[in-house]
Formats: sequence, C-alpha cells, structure tokens
Amino acid sequence: MFNTPHRGSSNWKQLYNQRTASERCFGRQKEHLGLDEIRHRGVEKVETHAYLCNIALLATVIAINTPEKANVAA
Repeated sequence: MFNTPHRGSSNWKQLYNQRTASERCFGRQKEHLGLDEIRHRGVEKVETHAYLCNIALLATVIAINTPEKANVAA
C-alpha cells in the first residue's frame, strides 16, 4: 500500500527507469548471447559465464560505434 519512494514521484520514476533498462539488458543477453542456456554447475562458473556474456555485449557495442566504421560508410 505504501511504497518508499512514493509511487509516481520523480525518485520512483528514476528507479523504475533503471529497473526497466537493466531488464532490457538481461533480455538481450538471454536472447542473443546465450545467458539462458547455462550448462555449468556452481556459482563461480555461472558468474564467469555471465561476465563473458557482458564482455561480448560490450565488445559488439564498441565494434559498432568505432569511428573507422563511420568513415567507411561515408
């Protein structure tokens, strides 16, 4: 009934936007990078698999946004 921060306040909207952004990120990782197909046992191995998925996601973002890519297309 009573939330902290109050629903509809600017602080609540900011926290909710962060939540939806992180869920979109996890959705991309599950769909495209194999985070939903974990075949490892143990917390450390699963954490390593998640870290590798994050590294792959960041590497693709960096590769797409390099200046050399923009010069080739122009």
